Amino acid sequence: MQGGGPQNTRAGICENRAVFERHMAASHQIDRPVDLVVWPENVVNPVPDGVTTSLCNEPLLWHTEAADRLADLAADLDAVVESGWFERTPDGLANVNYSIATSPDGTITGRYDKVKLVPFGEFVPFRSLIESFSGELPSRDTRPGHNPAVIDSAVGRLGVSISWEIFFASRARDAIGNGGQVLLNPTNGSSYWLTILQSQQIASSRLRALETDRWVLQAAPTGFSAIVTPGGDVVDRTAVSEQRVLYATIDLHDDLTLAVRWGVWPTLLSSVAVMAWAWLPLVETERLRRILLRSRR
Repeated sequence: MQGGGPQNTRAGICENRAVFERHMAASHQIDRPVDLVVWPENVVNPVPDGVTTSLCNEPLLWHTEAADRLADLAADLDAVVESGWFERTPDGLANVNYSIATSPDGTITGRYDKVKLVPFGEFVPFRSLIESFSGELPSRDTRPGHNPAVIDSAVGRLGVSISWEIFFASRARDAIGNGGQVLLNPTNGSSYWLTILQSQQIASSRLRALETDRWVLQAAPTGFSAIVTPGGDVVDRTAVSEQRVLYATIDLHDDLTLAVRWGVWPTLLSSVAVMAWAWLPLVETERLRRILLRSRR
């Protein structure tokens, strides 16, 4: 599900509703029965209920409104809706970046909070030190999650790698090793211009698909959104900034590959074996050279 819109933008309180409405509009374009709808990362970015401002042309998106409308969407489509949220923690001290699954009956069946956060994007390392040199830092860090990277839903157990987590094989291993039958990559690259980062992310999604033997469903607000087969083939992909729904019939897998079971060890051991195999002739050549030198003496 891609809501579309301009690239090279920054999240702001007055834009939160517009982003949400674009994705809701795209969802209402669904023209066939579906079981699962995947929204991008943090496109549901509400403020606490009751907060108002005179700075914006439209009313702010409140938490309860966003939750109710997503529940209505799930009921209307008779489908599970996975949505990406970003909001302030109840204590007001941090932010949270998470995905939830909403069932057709309105029940939220699972939640995954992003574990691997972006330094200087979602948190500031050595904040107390850097604050003495700069006043341009975000006011709050994002609080990392600690639970397995899966969301239970009415259609199966969904493995989740939020945003740049898809670049790290360990996060996909966590998702699939904990029972994920498909790998979702809700992401948000709308603040990046052109397609360099987006192309890199598609390539990473292909790698994770091959490693895990899972379908990978990548959803972004302005691109690229894509559907990747377990064999690493991109069967469909959006263009930048377009509003579009991608459809696919996928299989849910339960098997575990060697990459999921053992991580990088098979690759490392294979690399060592190849290097040793290539090194042995050199060792033998040096041994023969020394024998010849001794014989000449």
